[in-house]
Amino acid sequence: MSLAHIWDQSGVVALDQIIRKFKNSGSKVEIIGLNKESLNLFERLGGLETSH
Repeated sequence: MSLAHIWDQSGVVALDQIIRKFKNSGSKVEIIGLNKESLNLFERLGGLETSH
């Protein structure tokens, strides 16, 4: 995710859906490399677990 930037709620929802899909199939998910602004937005809008 180091080259990605989440701009708005639709980006948070999309990333959330991807995380949920992997978790539901039994995978461990770790998001690495979100820039500070994207991470703040993701957490503020209620994204799932995050780490960078």
